[in-house]
Amino acid sequence: SLNVIAYTKSAGMPVSYAYFATGATMNEYTQIEAEFDDPLTPCDSICILILSGGFQTSENTMLKVDDVTLNYSNVAVEDHQEHTFDVYPNPASEVLNVKSTDGSFTYRLLDLTGRQIRTGAADGRAAINVSSLPAGVYMLQLNSESKTITQKVIVR
Repeated sequence: SLNVIAYTKSAGMPVSYAYFATGATMNEYTQIEAEFDDPLTPCDSICILILSGGFQTSENTMLKVDDVTLNYSNVAVEDHQEHTFDVYPNPASEVLNVKSTDGSFTYRLLDLTGRQIRTGAADGRAAINVSSLPAGVYMLQLNSESKTITQKVIVR
């Protein structure tokens, strides 16, 4: 038998769950799918638990996982009439520039585990030094008086 439990977390708290279970013995490769109960809730991490064998196991019980794929649809709608923040260049290798049409703002640069890498405040413009960061994908949270956004940025 097989049980798969997955959940997404935001700031350490579970926000969405997916579950798959079968009581039947699976003797060959079987593709399984599980859908999250609240897939649109923002998250910063995912945990996947796989349990095999049920309550009684026998010799030679084996579970092989050869691929995990997360499929999602981006259903966010961008407001093209009002751009509060401009972030450039993206990807960046030295400096990530942020410009706000709202004036002053704060920023937080996070790695994909949610760990805070850089923070700051600016009055209309900021130049965030990313030259010492390992290449990869980061999340940039920007907060002004009228708007809060999180944007993916890439450091080369």
